[in-house]
Amino acid sequence: MTNQLSGGHLDDDTPNRRNQSIKKTALYLAQINGGEPSDFAAEAERLEPYSPRPYRDDDLTAAGFKPVKTYKYTDAVGNPMYEVVRYQHRTVDGAKTFRQRRPGLNNVSWIANAGLVKVPYRWPDLIAKPDEQVFFTEGEKDADRLSDLGLLATTIAGQKWSEIVADALSGRDVLILEDNDQKGRENAQKSVKALEGRARSIRVIKLPKLKIKGDVSDWLDDGHTKEELLKIVDEARTRDPSQLHWYADADPNIGVGWTIQDLIPKTGSGLFAGQAGMLKTFAALDMAGSVMTGEPFIQFAIRRKGGVLYLAPEGGNTIPLRMRALVEKKHGDAKMPFAWATFSPRLVEPDAVAGLVKLAAEAEAKMMADFGLPLVMIFIDTIAVAAGYGSGEENDASTSQQVMSTLASLAKQTSTFVFGIDHFGKVVDTGTRGSSAKEAAADVVLAMLGKKDVTGAVTDTRLAIRKRRDGSSGEEIRCRTVNVDMGVDQYGSNMSSIVIEWLPGATQSSGKHDHWRDSRGLRTLREALSTALHDHGVEFLPKGYVAPVRAAPLKQVRGAFKLVYPPPADEEPEKRRKAVGIAFRRTVAAAHAGNLIAAEETTEDVFIWEKSDDGTM
Repeated sequence: MTNQLSGGHLDDDTPNRRNQSIKKTALYLAQINGGEPSDFAAEAERLEPYSPRPYRDDDLTAAGFKPVKTYKYTDAVGNPMYEVVRYQHRTVDGAKTFRQRRPGLNNVSWIANAGLVKVPYRWPDLIAKPDEQVFFTEGEKDADRLSDLGLLATTIAGQKWSEIVADALSGRDVLILEDNDQKGRENAQKSVKALEGRARSIRVIKLPKLKIKGDVSDWLDDGHTKEELLKIVDEARTRDPSQLHWYADADPNIGVGWTIQDLIPKTGSGLFAGQAGMLKTFAALDMAGSVMTGEPFIQFAIRRKGGVLYLAPEGGNTIPLRMRALVEKKHGDAKMPFAWATFSPRLVEPDAVAGLVKLAAEAEAKMMADFGLPLVMIFIDTIAVAAGYGSGEENDASTSQQVMSTLASLAKQTSTFVFGIDHFGKVVDTGTRGSSAKEAAADVVLAMLGKKDVTGAVTDTRLAIRKRRDGSSGEEIRCRTVNVDMGVDQYGSNMSSIVIEWLPGATQSSGKHDHWRDSRGLRTLREALSTALHDHGVEFLPKGYVAPVRAAPLKQVRGAFKLVYPPPADEEPEKRRKAVGIAFRRTVAAAHAGNLIAAEETTEDVFIWEKSDDGTM
């Protein structure tokens, strides 16, 4: 490729160049709108009628312009994508113009225009500083000037917004520097609209004493300083796009942005839970396969096709075989934009989000280069291992909230949906293990349910939709496993794996009210009773019964209750102990009155057991 700012010609292979360009354009349209490239072939051909044209500037140089600066746009990790060339007139003061160009086929010479994929200027800087406020300028010259002052700044070529640019600024504090002319004001408002609902905050900065048609570079040239600029920023009125929206201004035809229609939103965080051995990872990988190929997940359409990053600090060595079985069985041995790692930054550490964002940026850069697809979904399997909980931390509400905040921040900064794979407690009805703060903070909670006998065999497997922000909950979709022969390993031993086959039709969960879920105390008591039955249960024949029941000593149930019931945080230790004791007695009384448990005193102890749904046992 020539390194000159002007000139350069393509080889005379116009038909091949045009076909390649149409294919790329169709792929880009499919990424933006959802669907397959073949769906957009006609539109791509319309958009590229003479594509690609050689980049030329003969007309500009003949008119007295000369190239003075080249601004290079790259992907997230610094690979070149396109350039903006700035031209100034040789004799007419202030006359300037800009042109865009991109590398040609095989990196020979230049093609006119930047193509359909638009990215933020200085994108690697944004990735490197995920928590820093961002100055958004009207041009590359101003962004470079602020960067030279040690400030984080970006812009977009020609002020043409794209999903990638808006996503790169999602969840951030954005400072829009308005140029002092009508076009500058229009561009500032265009930027505000593009970032509403995405940026954490938006401030339009109108620089005082800025000359007509001036920009921030002119303002600095007039003797103003970085310190003055930061003071103006601090004093500016914050415009938070999440504070006020007006019904009359809302478009009722624009709904929630979905990755998986009516199930997984475009951006957010959730839990994919279940008891041990209930196929959680297999179900998560099945979902990943649908997202990467665009094929429906069960009956849910894929609206945002893209790559998947899977962080598996627990059982990560099983991921390659399971993925290969899934791809060969369901997706025809297709290549996949799938990356995984057997580690994760510790989710409760202050720098966890920065470390995760860096991994995500590395994965997305490779996915964009090899597949032309963005990263859209991240799994962390499991969050208990990734969090590295200390003693008692998993039941601590503040620690659980910190973990969920990390997932939410990661989702915002990468514009993905982040799933934490999590375990249920010993009682399925109490939900994910540990503090209830996790499910409360999640946008989506899915659970793999089933029945496991004493041999470990699992039956009646199904996916339950426990929670979704925009839709009903309680739906269950049944499934079964299919064995996949994976040949032999390096030692000559047979290898196999399984994939999930979803069964047609969805079943609703039972409409019977579960009184165990009426209060936090009852939910905790059921978990404590289950733990005590597991660890200290005995076969017990109550008076009047014809068959024994599984019962536990009351003192063991009380001990298990005290371990999981959250005491008042602001009380002294002795007062907290008494408060938990009072809560236990009240909860046992309520459960007995509600016909949920029965008890009988013997010479040895008081034994307690759970009654069946009809109250007979």
